[in-house]
Amino acid sequence: MSLPSTGHAYFPFITDDTGTQGQGGNQLEINYVFTKERGIDIAEDGTYYSGEFGTRNVFPITYTRGLTEDLDVFVGIIRQTSPINGWMNAGIGFKWTFAGDQEEGWSFAIKPVLLTPVGRGMQASGLGNGLTNGTVSLISSYVKPQYEIHINGRYTSNRAYGDPENQQAPHLWGVSVAPIWVLNHQWKLGVDAGLETNPNTTSSRLGYAQIGAVYAPVENVQIGLGLIGIRALGSAGKEYNWSLMSGITWQF
Repeated sequence: MSLPSTGHAYFPFITDDTGTQGQGGNQLEINYVFTKERGIDIAEDGTYYSGEFGTRNVFPITYTRGLTEDLDVFVGIIRQTSPINGWMNAGIGFKWTFAGDQEEGWSFAIKPVLLTPVGRGMQASGLGNGLTNGTVSLISSYVKPQYEIHINGRYTSNRAYGDPENQQAPHLWGVSVAPIWVLNHQWKLGVDAGLETNPNTTSSRLGYAQIGAVYAPVENVQIGLGLIGIRALGSAGKEYNWSLMSGITWQF
């Protein structure tokens, strides 16, 4: 029960913005996510009940290159170190801001991503899906000097190896919104909230809420810190998780 973490340029927020790097610009993101989660178990009569707690440590890394003023390409990789050590599904994609002004007012972008598969054994270990998948996001941003509002709509395919009767939901949809307050040239504070399709059959939706901060100690460097909670809505098993997210972003 998790949300996509590859290629999100506005770390630590899940909701992305329309900003691009500009022609010839580069960006490197190195992040760390600690997650504590309570899953579900199934009783002999087929009912769900609350499972035990587990933890995960994940390191997403994304490199972005600006091909034009409004078009970025990027590649993201994710390394999980516990409970299973290994590489997760990688992402290759682009973000195109096709309308509006990124600096002020409304702007709109589209971001498709190809998600590369992991091996069957890695899927069985919980490191990702063993089949190729993809995701596409529609992004809208409204930017003013004192605040920003970012809105996303997402679709992700969720194909994996396994018995079709026991497969997770094959199509995942999500919407989210993130208002951000610009305190000064160094600090931004924000909240982020959204709804996603629950991949598990225990409920139809996941809801999440997040608080986060972005601090720019020097020009072209940002440090992000966020806390996010995710809950399966209407689930008898009451599964949920929370994550502490931290990372550094460098433009060059």
